[in-house]
Amino acid sequence: IRFILGKTKYKIYARKCVVKQIDSKTANQFLKQNHLQGAGRSNVCVGLYYNNKLVSVMTFLKGDISKNLAG
Repeated sequence: IRFILGKTKYKIYARKCVVKQIDSKTANQFLKQNHLQGAGRSNVCVGLYYNNKLVSVMTFLKGDISKNLAG
């Protein structure tokens, strides 16, 4: 939202980041602090790190998408 409104202080370029698998506890803490909807169910969590600091999280629920496609 801040980026869209032009209120961001910093730009982080993806090529300067590192992607790592993270545990659900770390993902949930980050999401509770930074996501409008907070944490959710997931069993695959991926973090984006810039200068060894977690700056973004993606979570997935393995098998969830295939259930919806089959029905």
